[in-house]
Amino acid sequence: MKFQQSIFVTLLFSILSVGLSAQTTMGNIKYEDQSISSLKFSVDGPADEIEEAWEDYFDERYDLKLDKLDKDRGSIAYRNENATLTLLTSKPVTLYSKVAEIEGGAQISVAMTDANGAYTETNNATAMLAVRAMIEDFKNRFYTDYFDEQLEDARKELEDARDDSQDDTKDAERARKKIEKYRDKIADYEKKIQDLRDEVGDELLSAEEEAARAARIEDKIREIQVRRARYLGQ
Repeated sequence: MKFQQSIFVTLLFSILSVGLSAQTTMGNIKYEDQSISSLKFSVDGPADEIEEAWEDYFDERYDLKLDKLDKDRGSIAYRNENATLTLLTSKPVTLYSKVAEIEGGAQISVAMTDANGAYTETNNATAMLAVRAMIEDFKNRFYTDYFDEQLEDARKELEDARDDSQDDTKDAERARKKIEKYRDKIADYEKKIQDLRDEVGDELLSAEEEAARAARIEDKIREIQVRRARYLGQ
């Protein structure tokens, strides 16, 4: 366990050294009637899908079902007391988070508190560094799924267009235009993904390279840096 934690901390500092923290900032966020120091970041995409992905992330990654605290128009807050998040902190904490719809996506905030108050980058630097890495992991997972879904949809439409071209000679010209449209769309998505990989290149520090038996988060840090390079940070 100590070995895994040591590798994890090393990877976290390597993430920040290439600027992954640039998209995440600290600020006070209101959860119900409390204003708590939080890390906040934005995600592009459909707000309802981002909200669902945030809930699924904690369920799958930490075996934690987020408890809904309140829901206002365009936002939803969560609070989990005595949450065990071993990759973030060794102590049980109260986890707060909020997903608020913004233009083109959602802003997510996350905070942790204990009997001494809110975690900050001053009083709990290591834990907050781990939260930053978790945020990047979430964004990477969301964008990976989002791009994969877009590619899958485009490929299905391309296949339909090819069928139209073969089955209906009257609509052949229309079908050929659709084929070109979706072929271009697929090429665009594939280029975006390849650009992300190319920009990170040899600077990537993945968990597999550092410790083959470390936690799953180490495996995902490689993909996080790839997505950040192209889509989140440039």
